[in-house]
Amino acid sequence: MGLSCNTKQGADIVSRALNAIVFIPDFLQGVYADAAWLPPDTEEKREKFFGYLKGYAAPPKYVKTLIEVTNEYKASFPGVTRWGAYGLCWGGKVVALASKNNTPFTVSVQLHPGMLDPADAKEINIPHMVLASKDEPAEPVAGFKTVIEDRLGAIGGFVETYTTMFHGWMGTNAKLDQDEGRNGYIRGYTQVIDFLRE
Repeated sequence: MGLSCNTKQGADIVSRALNAIVFIPDFLQGVYADAAWLPPDTEEKREKFFGYLKGYAAPPKYVKTLIEVTNEYKASFPGVTRWGAYGLCWGGKVVALASKNNTPFTVSVQLHPGMLDPADAKEINIPHMVLASKDEPAEPVAGFKTVIEDRLGAIGGFVETYTTMFHGWMGTNAKLDQDEGRNGYIRGYTQVIDFLRE
């Protein structure tokens, strides 16, 4: 969906609260999923949307990019001693895949995660949090929760489903003009800040 104002505002909130530098790299270089493909409720929409996710936007292709970019940031900002990552939807999948052995990160977060897979949780070895919406499939969320909290409980593994929030509530689809949407957005970013701060 791209880099929406709501996503950028969330980054500003995190930056201000933690006195941290927050980067939002555009790995997809402007080639985003088309909102017209969602929901993928016709054969044509499914073909386009899942073709995009399996082709151009296949998350494993971007893990190396995330790590390389982070290493460039580390070289540019040698005074920064801890690096964290959070990703929304598709970006959350990339972050999870980058949170394994030899990761440059000390902590990671997935927000309304796309393509959540408990198998990914088995390889994450840093403190990791997932904030899911009611729209994420319940079974993978529960499986991820079991694995991540069992494996990382002592160092920081946490999964929560926001049962009244919809996919995208902390990014592009945020409904900041409505009390419930704004409150969920603020609560979510407060949780992110608290988790990253620990």
